[in-house]
Amino acid sequence: MCSIVIRKKEEGRASLSSPFLWKSGGISHIGNENQKRGGNNMEANQAQEEAIRTVEGQLIVVACPGSGKTTTLVRRIHHMVEDCGIQPEHILMITFTAAAAKEMRTRYQKQYGKDEVTFCTIHSLCLAILRKFAGIANDDILSDARAFFYDRLRKEKSINDKESFIKLLLTDISVVKNNSLTLAEYQPQCCSDQQLFESLFRNYEEYKEQEGLIDFDDMLIRAYQLLEQDGNCLAWIRDRYRYIQVDEYQDTNFLQRDLVYLIAGKDGNLAVVGDDDQSIYGFRGARPEVMLKFQDYYPRARMIRMSTNYRSCSGIIALADRLIRQNTARFPKQFLSFHKEEGNITRIRKQNRMAELYAVVTKVQDLIRSGEDPNQIAILYRTNRQAEAPAAILTDARIPFVTTEKIQSLYKHWMFGDLQAFYRLANDRDWTRRDLARVLNHPQRFLQDPGYLRAGLSRSKMMAVAYRTGGEAWKRDKAVEQVDAFFRLIRMLKGKEPEEFLKILSLLGPYRNYLEEYAKYMQADVTEFLDIWNRYQEDAKKWKTWKDWGAYIVRYNHTMEEAQKNREGVTLSTMHCSKGLEWKQVFLIDCVDGICPYEKAESDAAKEEERRLFYVAMTRAKENLYLCTYEEKGRDKVKPSPFL
Repeated sequence: MCSIVIRKKEEGRASLSSPFLWKSGGISHIGNENQKRGGNNMEANQAQEEAIRTVEGQLIVVACPGSGKTTTLVRRIHHMVEDCGIQPEHILMITFTAAAAKEMRTRYQKQYGKDEVTFCTIHSLCLAILRKFAGIANDDILSDARAFFYDRLRKEKSINDKESFIKLLLTDISVVKNNSLTLAEYQPQCCSDQQLFESLFRNYEEYKEQEGLIDFDDMLIRAYQLLEQDGNCLAWIRDRYRYIQVDEYQDTNFLQRDLVYLIAGKDGNLAVVGDDDQSIYGFRGARPEVMLKFQDYYPRARMIRMSTNYRSCSGIIALADRLIRQNTARFPKQFLSFHKEEGNITRIRKQNRMAELYAVVTKVQDLIRSGEDPNQIAILYRTNRQAEAPAAILTDARIPFVTTEKIQSLYKHWMFGDLQAFYRLANDRDWTRRDLARVLNHPQRFLQDPGYLRAGLSRSKMMAVAYRTGGEAWKRDKAVEQVDAFFRLIRMLKGKEPEEFLKILSLLGPYRNYLEEYAKYMQADVTEFLDIWNRYQEDAKKWKTWKDWGAYIVRYNHTMEEAQKNREGVTLSTMHCSKGLEWKQVFLIDCVDGICPYEKAESDAAKEEERRLFYVAMTRAKENLYLCTYEEKGRDKVKPSPFL
């Protein structure tokens, strides 16, 4: 199975530096694969050994969670170099993230002391190709696309949370470009305004072309075009990298697939490794069918299944296996546990969400008091918007926590900015024209004329603008009515303390109606907005004066910021960010229908991805898994997740 004669690298040939890694930070509780069997000095099981020793031709390795995938990949590289005589500079190891490339390279160097193998992401490989063959320099790369869109959206009043909008917009653009979609056939995630999305997309592409810049997606597109059109470039890269490994292949999109296939060639030595049951990045454009159809493109490819999990107790594996078998778009496989211990699966069910979260934190306290390492405890949730409440309760309980993503304070949300603007305007205290612009059309009053903002808090001046409204008489009458409604609201809010202030704004504003309209426009979950607003209303009841509430908010924001500087403690993470990590004690919170699975998952494919995500979260637990849910949301009953 080894190559017998390998040509040595020609002297004087230009080479690609290795690795091309972008710096990255974050939590790195990487699983200690096969730790019970001796760590990196373990004796490989049969499937691992077959994967290590299958070097020539094409290979697809289906590796279940905790099956020793990374260790097997590192040992396979070592086998290729030491036992097969392959020159290390001819080996290319492609990973999904720069952090994974760095971690794998470090592990390989630490074990075997070698440094010539290339560990990189597909983006860094493409950038290196463009630098060598197309003269691309660092100045040609658009390093921060967000700044471009912030500038374009500065005056866009219909978008409150521009940071979240731009994050989703960039994902939308990437999905379209990496999967060769047309704008007309793609439904953006960022908002329901197709015209706005298409306009921003085209403005962005035109800007890059005018400035001679490329972004990360363009790196792949340009590199593919170059390799396809320049025979010398393709011959060079194929001769340079004669043995290719691709990790996390289930997260590949169509463009990345085409690049790998082009570089490897129809008869190249290509090994792809992943788990179709852990394909969870469809929203970023990943396509699980890429892995499922690998053998359609390479019909002679060998498939090896690494089915033994060395992480979790058998009871957890059995439950996760029963769940994932309900999916149909997957490779058939057995999912086995190396451990004989069953472990514990505990269900926590409370009346409402806050009761659920207090029960979770109480259990965390009990575990820590009984001697459990806080670093071996994780609380996982479906979206990052669910993180603030458990973070606040942990903070109140003085339990340190670490996060995989920044948790936004409840009082730094754009809705609280609206609340502050209403307060300043109602009480005529240090308000600015920006405050007026922020809330004049919350809810939508269609008062768009700039004259309304120039009028400030002068009712007569604003009425004069309304009376000048052109067109049909009903438009003028409507504008007058809306100006009157705005000033009536401001008068009612004046001098009111927190609880009464929010009650008026909610019922007579009507601010809650605005939240529903805005959620629909942004294709967001309205219940998330309403939950935040309800938190404000509940908190407002605790404080008699704005001064006292304000002092509390300052303390709360500071505490939340400081808590997130911890380097050790209980982990708070989304299910997506938990992938590849492991803990002894794992709590899956908010396991209710509409969250798990997410209510937007309407198609069969989307529901299967939601099931895969829950499967990933379950298999993070080594010993104890806690499935947590609640029965009521406000006055409404909620159903437990169908995944339970």
